[in-house]
Amino acid sequence: MRRLQSDHSLSQEELIRLSYPVFLPAKQRVRIAIEISYPFAWPAPGDPAPESKLKYFVKQRLARVEEFVLFDEVNRCQIELPSAWQELERDVGVKN
Repeated sequence: MRRLQSDHSLSQEELIRLSYPVFLPAKQRVRIAIEISYPFAWPAPGDPAPESKLKYFVKQRLARVEEFVLFDEVNRCQIELPSAWQELERDVGVKN
């Protein structure tokens, strides 16, 4: 699920899933891939800024998201994944 910035509630408006099975060792950092499907109109070939347009698209989709939250139903625990996508705002070429 995702936690919304506005009121810190949990939301599952669309299907969110991990790209592959993940093991999260205690007190360690792990990189994981989260998949959320959205339609995206790819820039035309020869477009000078395709990477910037893709980053802007992702930034728009994650604008209201504070963090992602995983639930381990078997062990009954919650894992909070703090955001890192605010870095997109600092990247060159990404504007509101």
